Amino acid sequence: MYAWVEHEESKTRDEPGGGTRTETTYTYRKEWTASPQSGASFEYPNGHRNPAMEFTSDTMTAANGSIGAYELDMASLDLPSAEDLQLNSSIVAPTSNVRQEDNYLLIGRSSLSDPQIGHVRISYKALPAGQSFTTFGMQRGGQIIAYSNEKGDRLYRALEGDRAAAINQLQVEDTIMDWVIRIGTLLMMWAGLSMALGPLNAAVGILPVIRQAGGCLIGLVTLAVAFPIWGATVLIAIVAHNIWLMIGVALLIMGGAFVFLRRRQALA
Repeated sequence: MYAWVEHEESKTRDEPGGGTRTETTYTYRKEWTASPQSGASFEYPNGHRNPAMEFTSDTMTAANGSIGAYELDMASLDLPSAEDLQLNSSIVAPTSNVRQEDNYLLIGRSSLSDPQIGHVRISYKALPAGQSFTTFGMQRGGQIIAYSNEKGDRLYRALEGDRAAAINQLQVEDTIMDWVIRIGTLLMMWAGLSMALGPLNAAVGILPVIRQAGGCLIGLVTLAVAFPIWGATVLIAIVAHNIWLMIGVALLIMGGAFVFLRRRQALA
């Protein structure tokens, strides 16, 4: 629905002599949104009221499905992301109150070029038929059901492509998640060190400009401390989870020790 949307922005400013002051600015823009608010909870509701939305988003899944000779539990199967459904005259039957414009169904006198508050547009997403999928789960008789291990991990997904392509996608997702966690760990370590030195900066920073400069300096110093520790931890974790890397590192260490001892014996 085309509706008023509230945007909140807060800025914290340093005060002379210590302390901070937070200023919050509210702006209102007309936007298309799937979850419009009535406006009653806005900071400034006057002139920013929205009517109730007549329609709500919904997801419809086929009651029955199969892959090869095996039945699937469609209600709990994790499906690939749906694609935009292209609307055309073969699947859309316009009525006096509904018409198609671009790839939307418009309700009433709505117009994409000149929308008004309360106008509604509807779009659809769907999984195209005739594609190849690989399903991961556990076979039980003539069904494929969700697989769960003793740790509580669950796997019941349908991915596009053959088995090799599906496994590659899982590996890519796993690698991305690993690095998200690693980067998050670095940021938390950096933030923790900066917070530990924060009181020192507040104590010596009488003027805002001094506190800002001190904050930048503390940020640089704590990053210089956190990054090597984080890098060493990540490197050890990567090596510890790869047997071939462990063997390679062990051989390098033994080779380096052997060369060091031989040179020491030669000098002696």
